[in-house]
Amino acid sequence: MQKTIILFFSLFIFIHLVSCSSEQNTHQDQTVDATPNPSKNTAPATTNVNKNDEATEAIAVPQPQVPSCGKPSEEFLGKVLGQMKEEFDLGTEKDAKIEGVLNAQFSSATEAEYIAFSSMFYAGGGAQMRVLAKIACDGESWKVTGMIDYAGFFTPQSLIDIDNDGIHELVEEGGGLHMGTCFTNYNLYRWQGAKTKQLFSNHATSLLCGGGLEMAAPEKGEVIETEFEMSFEDKDGDKVLELVEKKMEGVLQSGTTEEDVKMEKTESTMVYKYDATQGKYIQL
Repeated sequence: MQKTIILFFSLFIFIHLVSCSSEQNTHQDQTVDATPNPSKNTAPATTNVNKNDEATEAIAVPQPQVPSCGKPSEEFLGKVLGQMKEEFDLGTEKDAKIEGVLNAQFSSATEAEYIAFSSMFYAGGGAQMRVLAKIACDGESWKVTGMIDYAGFFTPQSLIDIDNDGIHELVEEGGGLHMGTCFTNYNLYRWQGAKTKQLFSNHATSLLCGGGLEMAAPEKGEVIETEFEMSFEDKDGDKVLELVEKKMEGVLQSGTTEEDVKMEKTESTMVYKYDATQGKYIQL
């Protein structure tokens, strides 16, 4: 009798273990794999950044298709550089080269494109310039679809999606010295097709470099220096980025040279909102 009870109890434990194992396997089979699969056409998060590389809210946008042309070859980029030299004056730089290539979306959110940018050269007025070439795959080979000159440094932060449609806009910041006056330019473009469309432009000058103050001989109360800092913010939460301008002006109080000049500084902030109907930023 005792042996029968022990045998029955052992059989009960064995059946219970088999049942638990079956339930565990069933649970594992129903678990969803949350690990991203690079082979799937999933939509990555795109983050808008301002000039200080501060991130705003990430918005999911369509992922561009992988181009059938592969990546632009060194041979093709050599031809692009040759075309740059033909269409633009690259100064006296003998070592002009393609300095880099970046992914960009200018035609559509799903069409893969690249921007090839040249090394820096000096243009008229002392401005530092580059040439940008927009290249796209036509299904068989890479083609240059647009080429522009560009002031200043070109970095990934020069590309921004202002309205989260998956298409990039182009930020241009540059400056130079001309006839004793330092200048700084800030431009925002949309680059679709062969030409660009300007969405916003800002310009600042200073007489306090290169003898500009002596040459201009301004009177008391005149602005002799302006500076600005531009950044992008989604201030109203509509997923379209506003442009925020922090501006400083220096008003002459006394002095005729850079060494003895005295000025009063004023600061202001202005916000510009993108107007889709006009295709540009307007001041609020």
